[in-house]
Amino acid sequence: MHDSGIKGFLANLFDIVPSGKETKIDLSRYNKGRADWTGKDSKALTEVIPTQLSQILSALTGKEPKVFDYKSGKFVTARQARNSFERSRNEAIGNASSDLRNDIINEFIEQDRAANRGRNVPELDRNSKAVRNLSKTYDTLVSVLSINNVNVSNFNNANDLINYCRRQRWVGNDLANGGRDYIFDEKSLRRLAKILYSRRVAGSQGRFEGAIINGQLTNAEMINNASGTVYGTIHNGGNFNRPNAG
Repeated sequence: MHDSGIKGFLANLFDIVPSGKETKIDLSRYNKGRADWTGKDSKALTEVIPTQLSQILSALTGKEPKVFDYKSGKFVTARQARNSFERSRNEAIGNASSDLRNDIINEFIEQDRAANRGRNVPELDRNSKAVRNLSKTYDTLVSVLSINNVNVSNFNNANDLINYCRRQRWVGNDLANGGRDYIFDEKSLRRLAKILYSRRVAGSQGRFEGAIINGQLTNAEMINNASGTVYGTIHNGGNFNRPNAG
């Protein structure tokens, strides 16, 4: 029996056994039988403890915190883990409405062919840089609107969408303008918005609204599945809120 008071309380709590002027932890005092594994245990071992240790090591070394990525089998920085998750999320949310994305790309290619008919310029195809950029812009747009629970039914035309994104400070003419990273550049967003609201893609507005709903469901599923992974560890820091521009 330990002494009363705060010292005695701590001694009982941590199984510290007084020994003269020194103290020691009695390592023999533990449950040697089968122990149940609870959700609290899993959370502590896979997320809480790694996060705290990473932050301690970062404070001691002055370097960016690192976490272990079980998928790659390597230690990665918190920034790398977050960026990897966000790229995967953008693609997954975009793929949830890939039929609309494909129709938009087809319309873009057709518009380019019509505009350049009779001119000696290379035709666009799905491997062209402009087409790949448009596809990437679509994935990111659907992702950012989905995870921010934006009601796109309030947008009646391309300018409504573009102006909303401006008000959120997601748009800039230069990705390095003022030292701030924008999610979209003006040209790529305007190109996509014009096709979305041109009515040249069948049912595009209604399908766009459905894409955002599907995106919200996909985002919730990815956040849930990230628990207990390197991305779940990063999520404890609240870093899943803003999609990555690239």
